[in-house]
Amino acid sequence: MATVEKIGVKIKGLNELQAQLKKSPIIAGKHLSIAIRTSSLILLRHLKIGGIVPVATIASAGYKGGLLKRSIRTSYQGHLKASIATHTNYAIYVHEGTKYMKSRPFFEIAIKDKLRFIQKEFDLAGSRIVKELAR
Repeated sequence: MATVEKIGVKIKGLNELQAQLKKSPIIAGKHLSIAIRTSSLILLRHLKIGGIVPVATIASAGYKGGLLKRSIRTSYQGHLKASIATHTNYAIYVHEGTKYMKSRPFFEIAIKDKLRFIQKEFDLAGSRIVKELAR
């Protein structure tokens, strides 16, 4: 049976943001929530239109797949948590591979491709927090 693997992203300056969160949780939470949502949408868009999610095609039958790509969705759990997941029973086999098929780690590729943009979102959040606290 397949297991679901979680892929995390480490954010530079997270300790400083957490310190600000403790000083003013409402202000910091508001800006961090925006950064989390925006980052998840950046990844979702890249997965949907970036050409990195494998798509099965059967040219002779005129079949164009894409169920895996279409099944990817983002959801928000609470104020400061987002997840992006596929909603097919075979995604794990495509991502991790099997003994008959090499892995195609599309989530890892998406994160690697967009990490710079995600970092920028959290840098902006940090700047907004400091600016709002300075008022």
